[in-house]
Amino acid sequence: NLNVPNPELRERVEASLRFFGLENYRSRLTSELSGGEKQLLALAAVMVAEPQILILDEPGSYLDETGKRLLSDGVKMLMSHNSDLTLLRITQYSYVTEDYKRVVVMKEGRVIMDDAPEAIFEKTDECRRAGIAVPLKYRIDKGSDVSIRSSDNISPRDVPAAPGKNIELIDISFSYDVGKRDKPLFNNLHIKLSNDHIYGIVGRSGSGKTTLIQLMAGLLKPERGKIKYEGFESKPGNLAVSFQHPERQFFLDSVDGELRFGPENL
Repeated sequence: NLNVPNPELRERVEASLRFFGLENYRSRLTSELSGGEKQLLALAAVMVAEPQILILDEPGSYLDETGKRLLSDGVKMLMSHNSDLTLLRITQYSYVTEDYKRVVVMKEGRVIMDDAPEAIFEKTDECRRAGIAVPLKYRIDKGSDVSIRSSDNISPRDVPAAPGKNIELIDISFSYDVGKRDKPLFNNLHIKLSNDHIYGIVGRSGSGKTTLIQLMAGLLKPERGKIKYEGFESKPGNLAVSFQHPERQFFLDSVDGELRFGPENL
């Protein structure tokens, strides 16, 4: 759109791919990228234009911890290499602003604080009323953290045992790229989950967490292996998924209609 000459554009694209670690993704379909990878691609595409003012609207929303650190390092590098660049970062995570020169705190459409980070986060009561967290280093300095009393916790013995319901993935193999099945995303994966635990599936962006969930729910079919359900039938209403991008689940215009849609159509 800026009519950049092709040789210069090629140099810019290559530099942006390297900067954001996307060299190996150049031929991938954007629909196959994870949320974090899409965010990095969006940033890379913006920086190819070499803007003078950069506005980042929740850039770390879909990044894992490694991605967030890379993003933070990338922002610092951008600022250190371009003294003319003005950066405005919109965030709900106050800790990312610790090294910034100025923090503007908004609540209900009004600016309620506008100062250097150290001056803002000294005002713990005001931060609490504004609904923003005081970063750890400021809490440590003030000794403001309070531990939770063990008597407030519910003992597992107080919770009645539920009948056994299990999902077992047996020797599952799966690949998005049919032409590269020699390097599948999953190869002979075996995992069993039961309803008497809460599980955390942890991994870097693009490691297969969402794909695993979609296989469990039957939204994707494995190339090999089988999925076994014990103690319940895998049918609509028994097994539900809340997606990373909630708007992809919405069909109707109103909240009431959206809540009624599933039960009315089972």
